[in-house]
Amino acid sequence: MKKSHLFKLFISSAFLVVSLYSHSASYYFSTSGLDTNDGTSPSTPWLSISKINTMVINPGDKIHFKAGDTFEGNILLDAKDANDPTNPILFTSYGTGRATIHTSGTSVNGFKALNTQGITITNLNFKGDGNDLVVETNSGILFESTLTSSAKLTSFEVRNVEVSKFANTGIYFHQHGTNNASGFRNIRIDSALVHDVKEAGIMVYCQENTFTQKSWQCYNVSIKNSETYNVPGYEDTQHRGSGILISQTDSCIIERCIAHHTGMLNSNKGGPGGIWVWSANNAIIQFCESHHNSSGTGGDGLGFDLDGGCTNCVVQYCYSHDNDGAGYLLGQYGSARPWANNIVRYNISENDSRTNNSPITVFKGDNCTFNGVKIYNNTVYVDRSSKHDESTEAVFQITNWVTGIYNVEVYNNIFQSGGNLTTVDIPSGYSAKFMSNLYFSFMAANIFNYRGETYTGLRSWSDATNNEKLNNVIVGKEGNPKLKNPGTSIQLFPKTNKELDAYQLAVGSPAIGSGLNLDSLFHINIGTHDYYGTIIAPKSSHNIGAFETEQGLSIFKPSVQKLTILEISPNPSNGNFKIEFDNDENSSASATISDITGKIADTRITTDSFIQYANMNLTEGIYYITVTAMNKTYIGKLIVRQ
Repeated sequence: MKKSHLFKLFISSAFLVVSLYSHSASYYFSTSGLDTNDGTSPSTPWLSISKINTMVINPGDKIHFKAGDTFEGNILLDAKDANDPTNPILFTSYGTGRATIHTSGTSVNGFKALNTQGITITNLNFKGDGNDLVVETNSGILFESTLTSSAKLTSFEVRNVEVSKFANTGIYFHQHGTNNASGFRNIRIDSALVHDVKEAGIMVYCQENTFTQKSWQCYNVSIKNSETYNVPGYEDTQHRGSGILISQTDSCIIERCIAHHTGMLNSNKGGPGGIWVWSANNAIIQFCESHHNSSGTGGDGLGFDLDGGCTNCVVQYCYSHDNDGAGYLLGQYGSARPWANNIVRYNISENDSRTNNSPITVFKGDNCTFNGVKIYNNTVYVDRSSKHDESTEAVFQITNWVTGIYNVEVYNNIFQSGGNLTTVDIPSGYSAKFMSNLYFSFMAANIFNYRGETYTGLRSWSDATNNEKLNNVIVGKEGNPKLKNPGTSIQLFPKTNKELDAYQLAVGSPAIGSGLNLDSLFHINIGTHDYYGTIIAPKSSHNIGAFETEQGLSIFKPSVQKLTILEISPNPSNGNFKIEFDNDENSSASATISDITGKIADTRITTDSFIQYANMNLTEGIYYITVTAMNKTYIGKLIVRQ
């Protein structure tokens, strides 16, 4: 074994990184290699990847496959391999492009790591034999825990990979040990393309101990810049065919991802969807797109979903369109752990609920609690007359299943529809708080079904129920929001939200400047920016819908902007950085660091023109630094990476 030492020290104003690797080896594979070679250099590569399954892979080892080559077989690791989260092993390609691992057999995984940790996979393709008819257990990349202890396997990274043609799941983290407290920590998936798999594109799933448990088996899961499509599912008593699905996880983020064309063969009424989480705490889904997801012969086929047992979760800055089911489903299945304190904000829904439910749908099952969701500043457009079945139920609905849904708050949203579609449908036994929303129906008057009564027009509904009233004054609106070009049904990904200008507001829109200030009125922290990235500055009123404009804001524009994008390490010994801004010795300046949900992580006051931060122990994610000095506001982005 070749011994190598690497000590790397990198210092900037943003972050400090120290890494130390020792006693690691590198191995190479090529289809022009020989198994009689030593395999330790590109000039003496091995041929058969089956050699990996007969050797022990030590922490820090690196396995290289020649780019452009296709290797037959599979990779299998167990607890004797790797198992050091501080010194991960690496599987990657060498040369230009990527190598492909081709795995035959409907029950053989392309890559499987059982009860081990500290693994990085990057710049590789994994391809199976197809998913057309079989329903089997093979996945493209599988990390599996069957531990009998409560230990958490940690440190996994899958980056720049393509996974296709497997009969189960593309990228799968699965815990099913006898001790249901075991699981995974620190999972990072970035730039993965997963398609033509049967069960799910990307999934994190652990067995729950009980529905009343207080802990989660997984922690710190990150899925970014990834695409899943052509995930048909199959007939079963469970939902089958989802794009990205995360469960039993505390602190996860799904960001800049897309899921589409899933669920076509599903038969379960509680069906699959594009991007969703369940039994999750502190989950954030943002800047994502989900479209053309199907219910098959069953139900759902949703765009986004905060499902059973979700708490403190946020769906924001997302684009859902052309799904069979709800664009945004907020559901609590029977006997799930509590569902509470979730947020859906600054999203767009276009022509969702083609066959069932409504663009925004709330439901609850038996023997569980549902208490608290805030739905604000979303833009919903649905035209049943040209794109939807008669089974589309309303623009916004609570399903008439089981009562006990509490504290549903709906503010500052645009609800626009065509045809004779009901605007709001709230059955008897349920209630919700609507305030400062804009309603518009192209073909007929707005219809509100509320607690067993039907009302035509906003005023009759508001007078009868007190919805859309603040201090006895109607604050809701009816009228054309003057969206720029709604209903165009384009795929946005991989472009940014700014490219979807169809749902911006034209000059003269009644939505501009007529929304309530949710912070001052209800102490709701609305975050830092809208769907398009427009900074939300304090003012007495905001826009209705997902688009803010300067007509609805008062923004300080600093003459000098020195704050820039910063990156730091969350390690307390390395979380050191400095920000600078214009100030003079006679003025005080304030600086606040908040996360993307608006939660404040740090506040400081100074009379200097800089602030030096030291030992900032921030968790991974995106933060915003807001500085006010000399009647100017500076806003900078802080990216914290593990």
